[in-house]
Amino acid sequence: MGEKIKNSILFKEINNEAIIRGILYFIILVLPFIVLPVSKPVYTNSRSMFLYPAAILLLIIVIKDKKIKLYKESILAVIFLFTLLIAAIFSDYKYEAFWGNYHRDEGFFTIAIYILLFIVSSTYFKINKTMWNIMLIAPTLMSIYGIMQFFGIDPIQKFALGDILMPTTMGTIGHRNFFSTYILIFIAIYLSYYIFNGGKKYLFCTTLMFSALLCSTTRSGWVAFGVMALIGFIFIIRRKQCLNRAIIVFILFTSIFLSLNYISSGAITNRALMIINEGKTVATSVVSDDVEIEDSFGSSRIFIWKMAYNAFIDSPFLGQGPDTLRLRLMDDYYEKYMSYAGPTNDYFDKAHNEFLEYAASGGIFTVISYISVLILILFGLFKNIKDDKFKILFIVVFTYIIQSIFNISVIIVAPIVWILLGCALKAYKKGITSIIDI
Repeated sequence: MGEKIKNSILFKEINNEAIIRGILYFIILVLPFIVLPVSKPVYTNSRSMFLYPAAILLLIIVIKDKKIKLYKESILAVIFLFTLLIAAIFSDYKYEAFWGNYHRDEGFFTIAIYILLFIVSSTYFKINKTMWNIMLIAPTLMSIYGIMQFFGIDPIQKFALGDILMPTTMGTIGHRNFFSTYILIFIAIYLSYYIFNGGKKYLFCTTLMFSALLCSTTRSGWVAFGVMALIGFIFIIRRKQCLNRAIIVFILFTSIFLSLNYISSGAITNRALMIINEGKTVATSVVSDDVEIEDSFGSSRIFIWKMAYNAFIDSPFLGQGPDTLRLRLMDDYYEKYMSYAGPTNDYFDKAHNEFLEYAASGGIFTVISYISVLILILFGLFKNIKDDKFKILFIVVFTYIIQSIFNISVIIVAPIVWILLGCALKAYKKGITSIIDI
């Protein structure tokens, strides 16, 4: 009797591998939607409450299953994590370095979860047609909700915070910048798939995603989308059928842009012109010594980048650990930090550039190991670029990297990113069919 149960279809399906994949799917599909007003800050702690137990369960099952494969990219990721551990151990702000600051929860333990997800995904991740379609539904629903917020409809924020305290397009992510990153990832996946393979449902859903991206009015997201479009065009420049689909997308997206701009009384155009003007300023400053970019440029990112860079230069080999930048800047550069934070009431706690963030918080070896992981993955994907699915993965990874130059890693989106990086690693190590069957 016991042998019959063991050999049953149900038992075979619910094995360690299925549970591991289920946890990865949960993190991708469900985690971004969890908003519970039981612990503050709501949008951060709601995710931590589920991510930590999920990671512990994942680790236990993975250890039990004994099938993890380590590649040089995985080893570099572990080195990256180890450098942050050393920084956290010697940090003056040990609690924040290990657990993260109040608004972010992205200390060493959280980053350790990211690396765990990366390694596990590179061994176990696989998606079938059913899950592929479910994965399309999640960002589509998020996009619809973001569009609703653009028009002032936000019942979830009222539920979580008691009122609409942040009247902006942010879905259930909690901030428009992070919302745009989330949406951008899935636009890169499904729009690229539509261009290469067709499918009206992909066109429909990515149109909603693009609408939500516009509604977010985030310049980093828009710039990254433009870079994504340019790379995509290079990939299809000699493929008539793909170009025809791209023309349909261009016409449809332009119509959406014009419609939303009209409805918002020119807000979309104004934001786009801001990007163009800032781009001109950067270009002019490169070719002319007479033009200098002001600290207030790009929502004061130049000022923030300068301070983070100074923190790195002053201690290039060992930072104070992850998620400690605000504390360090307030202690070491108080007057300069307050010259910005005081008048604006914006006590920034991240470098708004992932590479600078890791350099300042961990040190030179942290950022080198992180960049090395990304370069190896991009190179591995590019070696297989003749396959359209590898083109899609390349576009997804590269697009994320572009937006990360202006944005920050957050506990709501970063787990998805690290799972996708592991997925990309598995694709070029074991073949595209090892990760997707649609």
